Amino acid sequence: MDVTEPFLADLNSKHTRYGLLERSPVSSWIKHALCGFALLNILIFCLNLFLIFNTNSVAARLIPGPDGSFRDLNDPDDVLSFVPHADNARKVIDGRLFTLNTTSAWDLVGPPSPTTDALWDELSAEGHEIILVNASTLRQAGYDPAKYFSAPLSWNFGPDMYPVQIDVFHQIHCLDVLRKHAHFDRYFPDGKTDWQHFGHCLHILLQNIQCHADLELIPHRWVEKDPVPFAQFSIGKRCRDFGAIKEWNLVHSRNVTHAMWQSSRPLEESVIWPGYGEGS
Repeated sequence: MDVTEPFLADLNSKHTRYGLLERSPVSSWIKHALCGFALLNILIFCLNLFLIFNTNSVAARLIPGPDGSFRDLNDPDDVLSFVPHADNARKVIDGRLFTLNTTSAWDLVGPPSPTTDALWDELSAEGHEIILVNASTLRQAGYDPAKYFSAPLSWNFGPDMYPVQIDVFHQIHCLDVLRKHAHFDRYFPDGKTDWQHFGHCLHILLQNIQCHADLELIPHRWVEKDPVPFAQFSIGKRCRDFGAIKEWNLVHSRNVTHAMWQSSRPLEESVIWPGYGEGS
């Protein structure tokens, strides 16, 4: 054999192709198996990443409904999706203690006046509490429409419409009840009040505070006019756009008068809850 003959000299041999050894059927099968296995691992890895991040993001959006089911705040069919609430806007709340009376907030929390009363009525949507939703929206909120009051056709809002309130306005109403009791002589000159209503409001507010359980930190610092470190109550929070919610509610509210409520009568198929329907 000529030692100068290059190894694999016959480039047209059945054993070579483009200078490489031609693969046998077995080696080709192994190659495809390895490629398939590698591709499968890549897909599994990507799927795991998707599940990790998507599960976390979905869990942050889900909130429990009254029946224990969960609903997605980003679901376009959800009751909250058509209310502009602008989650996660950063805001520093006004926690002033000794100088609050020098700010416009004093119109709200200072001595009562017609101006103060009008501001609280606006904040609590007084006279504009009721909006109407259809059965699908009510169901999305976690309620069975068959068990709830629908507006009579005599109200002229159309069929399959349910009067509801956005809870934040009821909570502000309750806060206003507490405010009025702090100025008892002005608002209850005869010395009489509905203490059940007062207790209900105090309990509602306490439960909502406990439910949301704010975990923001309140630091302390040295200040000129106090001999001990003083708490900094003006801290940053992530807030919904209450102004946008209030404006949306005002535009979409419906005038449901006391006389309209009084004229309502249950239908034959209406569900009658026992007692006052409390505890459910």
